[in-house]
Amino acid sequence: MFTTRVLLGKDEPLTHVYAKNVAAFVSQESGNRPVLLGLSLKDNSAETMKNVKDMIKACQVW
Repeated sequence: MFTTRVLLGKDEPLTHVYAKNVAAFVSQESGNRPVLLGLSLKDNSAETMKNVKDMIKACQVW
């Protein structure tokens, strides 16, 4: 279960969808650990989200 909150910028439904998607991805990749995620994006396109996921997967800091 993920809770999202917009602190700065526009509070749009798509922002929450992207945040939950990335948080779920990170949680799964890290062995279902709790996740605190902060995002700041100028471009919220699907291609950008794919690039973010690829970059997270490449870093694997957990």
